[in-house]
Amino acid sequence: MRRRFCHLPAGTSTGSYDGVVMEFRMADDNWIHLCIDMQRMFAEQMPWHVPWMQQVAPQIQEVVGRHARRTIFTRFVPPRQAADISGTWRHYYEKWDGMTLDRLGPEMVDLVPSLKANVPPARILDKMTYFPWTTGDLHLLLAGE
Repeated sequence: MRRRFCHLPAGTSTGSYDGVVMEFRMADDNWIHLCIDMQRMFAEQMPWHVPWMQQVAPQIQEVVGRHARRTIFTRFVPPRQAADISGTWRHYYEKWDGMTLDRLGPEMVDLVPSLKANVPPARILDKMTYFPWTTGDLHLLLAGE
């Protein structure tokens, strides 16, 4: 079994993934666990299903369970319908109409239940774009830490 060390900013925890033992050594309290888009719309059997989510979920739950106060979840929120946006993205959501909020249903935008149970104290940042850094909301949230 291989061992990898990940130096993260208080405490130590270990876990394993795919035959690799990981030991996390936390050096201080100046860090945030940013967990990107662990949502039902990607976890469940839908057009945008991400198969590896099930594999990484236990490790993410481990970190969140130990450090919920330091966790910020992002959630991608698609437009209600393709007509609500313009340009290339409008054409994109015309193709992926089933992934608009009206067709998807707001419950599919939610975090997977095992992670949602940690909110609060974990926080959620909703974003309407793919990257959480585009609007500046994440930066403002982190700057307040």
